[in-house]
Amino acid sequence: MKLTQSPGWCLVLMGWWIVPFFAGALASHPIYREPSSYVPFAVAFVILGVSGFILERLNGTRRFWDRFSVRKRVELLVGAYALSAIAIVFLVVVLDSWGWVGYFGGDAGGSFGLLFFPSILAYLVLGATLVAVVALVRRQPPRGKGPS
Repeated sequence: MKLTQSPGWCLVLMGWWIVPFFAGALASHPIYREPSSYVPFAVAFVILGVSGFILERLNGTRRFWDRFSVRKRVELLVGAYALSAIAIVFLVVVLDSWGWVGYFGGDAGGSFGLLFFPSILAYLVLGATLVAVVALVRRQPPRGKGPS
């Protein structure tokens, strides 16, 4: 199975940019010393995983992914990612208000969570660019078959 044939995996992989922040945190702050600082990472990984699982299950019962155009696929993925990102930020803010998030002794101003909303915009731009490129490529006549 190709990853592009799996909407759930595509959604999960849209969170790739979190991994370098997680690795950097692991390298400089051991989990056992500041476990509450890793709560935002756990929330992000769990929500993206559950969202991807739900999307995959829906596709398994409805088989919409194969019928969707590139534009509809982009709309679905960006929409699902945006909902997941909003859920992540909301849940982390709630957990922070309960005192369950540590931010490595600092404040939320340095958290990777501040990049969720810009990442939604980035995926919107990338998706729109992909849709435009695919539309342009499909309009081009095959090589050697142009007007004579």
